[in-house]
Amino acid sequence: IIVHMDPFGPTTPKAIAKKSKVAQDTIPQQLKRLVQSKVVKKMGRGDYEIIDRNLLEYLRLASNGG
Repeated sequence: IIVHMDPFGPTTPKAIAKKSKVAQDTIPQQLKRLVQSKVVKKMGRGDYEIIDRNLLEYLRLASNGG
């Protein structure tokens, strides 16, 4: 789900579900794990932002085969 988050600002679970085609009801639990791992931080009510942008860039490159 990290790859489907906005790299420049907060993202909601609903937006992630729409982009990733992952069931929306599973995303909050996944985000909670990412928050605990300090990859993502909660920005407010329902908004999450990526902390580790290097990881995001690596995942995007790896998922595109590059």
